[in-house]
Amino acid sequence: MAVDTMPALIIPADPAQDWRIIELSRRGGPQLKQLQDAVGGYLEAVRLPAMGLLWLNEEGVLKGLPYNHFASVIAVQPIVGDVVVTGTEDADGDITPIGDDWLEHARMRKERMNNA
Repeated sequence: MAVDTMPALIIPADPAQDWRIIELSRRGGPQLKQLQDAVGGYLEAVRLPAMGLLWLNEEGVLKGLPYNHFASVIAVQPIVGDVVVTGTEDADGDITPIGDDWLEHARMRKERMNNA
């Protein structure tokens, strides 16, 4: 992984789709565009206690995006559309990388889906 990127996790609303680990720019315009592209529009962040940030399309309900069951469970609120999970914010307000536990969970889930 390059120093100027960090891993993030895309959780699609469609449970039949694989979770995807992406390389996200560490800051600035490229990071914002990557997050917006991943969720399909303007961003809203939901803080996941002790887990990180969940990024979603702030107009997802208005656009009629599909319900995202797993994201809704971890956010403890209804979530629609594909989401991106990152780490929390550091003291400078920059997003931190997603935790290794999330990455391992994504790898295990993909392996189970491939073996099903």
